[in-house]
Amino acid sequence: AYYREAIPGLQATGTHAGIADCLAGLGGILAREGRFDAAAQLLGAAVAQLSAEDADVLVHSERYEADADMIRAALGNAGFTAALETGRALSVEAALAMTVAPNVPYQ
Repeated sequence: AYYREAIPGLQATGTHAGIADCLAGLGGILAREGRFDAAAQLLGAAVAQLSAEDADVLVHSERYEADADMIRAALGNAGFTAALETGRALSVEAALAMTVAPNVPYQ
């Protein structure tokens, strides 16, 4: 809940790196729930937020890498890359919607 609650304030201040960290954290939660495709898409959305701020490092980059490795192992390289790219195109709102609507595809 913390990640979801933090995002509107971060959006209001234009803090893309903070939004990225929250999206990556949510992706990790989804991965632990076994929702690997959605998790990879959230990681992609996080990467897009970093690009928007011209940043390249998440605050919790070690956690991100561990989550990415777990998701990649579940989806395979091609599946992980495809889901990551789909996530890069998501709006923050669409990415957040994925965290509460597990059976709705967002592409």
